Amino acid sequence: MEIQELIVGPIYFIIIMIIANLIKKSVGDEEMQRYFIRGLFLKLIGAIGIYYLYFHYYGGGDTRTYFNKSKYLTHLFYTDFNTAYSLFFESKEDYGFFAAELYNSLSADDVSTFIICKFGAILNFVCFDSYLGIAFLFCVFAYFGIWKMFKTFTIIYPKHVKILAYSFLFIPSVFFWGSGLLKDTIALGFLGLIVSSLHAAFIERKSIYINILYLVVSIYIIGIVKSYILMALLPALSMWIFLIYRKNIKSDIIKTLSTPIFIVLILVSVVFVLQGLGNIFTKFSVDNAQKKAEDMQRWHTYVVEVMNEGEGSSYNLGEIDFSPVGLMRTAPAAINVALFRPWLWEVKNPVMLLEAMESLFILMFSIYTLFIFIRNIPIGLSVISDNPSIMFMIVFAIIFAFSVGFTSYNFGSLSRYRIPLLPFYVGAILILRAEISARTRN
Repeated sequence: MEIQELIVGPIYFIIIMIIANLIKKSVGDEEMQRYFIRGLFLKLIGAIGIYYLYFHYYGGGDTRTYFNKSKYLTHLFYTDFNTAYSLFFESKEDYGFFAAELYNSLSADDVSTFIICKFGAILNFVCFDSYLGIAFLFCVFAYFGIWKMFKTFTIIYPKHVKILAYSFLFIPSVFFWGSGLLKDTIALGFLGLIVSSLHAAFIERKSIYINILYLVVSIYIIGIVKSYILMALLPALSMWIFLIYRKNIKSDIIKTLSTPIFIVLILVSVVFVLQGLGNIFTKFSVDNAQKKAEDMQRWHTYVVEVMNEGEGSSYNLGEIDFSPVGLMRTAPAAINVALFRPWLWEVKNPVMLLEAMESLFILMFSIYTLFIFIRNIPIGLSVISDNPSIMFMIVFAIIFAFSVGFTSYNFGSLSRYRIPLLPFYVGAILILRAEISARTRN
């Protein structure tokens, strides 16, 4: 282990935990304080795990590439400030010769990757080439967004704080894969800010201007880093807001008449928003989604069947028909793989074993919840009808599960790509089960 990791990493770990303990009284009662400290501690442990996995087990990978580029950009400010400034703040058309050469060598045309390297480079000014130092600061930011989202749902479901804590703070793959110098860490933090800020601004009507600012910035950053999250999130958020406002309408006639009108307005609005975002973020289009799915399927099939002679961690959804009917046929398999696979017999390495055990646990809870729901269908339907937030969480999780299951084609990548859906899906099924059980007892 490098000397800076032995010095900077532990110092930052201790400082972060000391600050967290100093401010914990501001987050709520003793129960919330315990969750706050434990959740942050697990995030930092997750960052250490990512470091050992990529630096000492895999010996490479995305996060190591981001780190090396971040270090280079930090040092460039000391050796050639003008070139570094150009790479950070100017458009490619204004670059000098050396900046243009570096732009190509750093693969800066991949905007989603380069912005992570920029964030890492800025943090590295105070982290002194320590991966753990940068990763811990990434964790702090991500945890800020996750905690705000967790707090939002505790306001909605004050009786289910423990369930929400396990769902948003303590799922192993979420606090592990969402804790390194990775796109997933940034995306998870901004996802939390989108959900919490939207609810605060438009439902609670609190700090409207600052929350709208959070919302706009978060949408912009996620659009750059992982734009497909927005493609799943915007329809679900629109439905969430509509159902909450619809619930407050007193007249049954107005409720009935408003539903089809609002559904049409939501669909039209979402289409226009996605088209607008497509003009801003080039990856935001159906054509690009199709191309990515085809490329990923082709590549992982080649890796497994040719390079690894049938051995590997790829999966296959069969022949893909990109027509609407074809996508609907593929959807169950894609959703299944994102939520419940790999199966235990598909495990190829220790990391996959942990993922398979977690997926099995989620599957068992899903079956158990489905069994309770079927036994109490009227009560279950009533619970769903009375809880727009459960509907929101399930809809987002299912749409997102389809998108990542359909485009990943590799269990290693899928384990990271799916983490935004897990808190929502696990939270939804646990709250649904608890609400049905509570009503059957009454």
